[in-house]
Amino acid sequence: TFCIVAALSLMPLADAIAFTFISPIIIAALAPFVLGEKIDRRRWTAIIIGFIGVLVMLKPTQDSFQWAAFIALAAVCFSALRDMITRRISAEEHSDLILFYSTIAVMIVGLIAAIFSPWHMPNNSDFALFALVGVLNGGAHYLLIEAHRWAEASVIAPFRYSGLVWAIILGFFIWGDIPDLWMLLGSVLVVSSGLYILQRENGLRKATN
Repeated sequence: TFCIVAALSLMPLADAIAFTFISPIIIAALAPFVLGEKIDRRRWTAIIIGFIGVLVMLKPTQDSFQWAAFIALAAVCFSALRDMITRRISAEEHSDLILFYSTIAVMIVGLIAAIFSPWHMPNNSDFALFALVGVLNGGAHYLLIEAHRWAEASVIAPFRYSGLVWAIILGFFIWGDIPDLWMLLGSVLVVSSGLYILQRENGLRKATN
């Protein structure tokens, strides 16, 4: 979290986000060694196609290739490591327990960071927004833990790409932002890669049963 916030403050938003979507490829590359998962050529192809779709949507600029990019890459590596650890722990621990301890860890680190940061007392509307973010983030984390309990990390990772598709949909209905041709083309690639992986995994599961 610290790395991605720092990256967002030092480089364009689209460029920083583009780097974060390298995470599925890192997970796919490390999953066979860390988790013992087998990744076939078709799944690799779908993961790469999804990442290409993200690049088409975001169109990273030359400004992204600077020293700040290493901070964004560090955030990606930490995120991938977190997902793989979650996958390993979820095989033995309950989701509620994992969520509880991870939340405690975030609170402790957050309090330490607050000591070295300028502090301004939030007003009532700020507290309401903080509470909403906490509920949404906590709910998303719990669902992520549950997903890793039931599926391999390399299967779940590509569905992160769909976050940009949701951003396009919400941007249109909330702010009236109209996506351009590149956004629509990238969305098709992202959705197609995710649906292919989902369909393939369902087919393999049925064949196994």
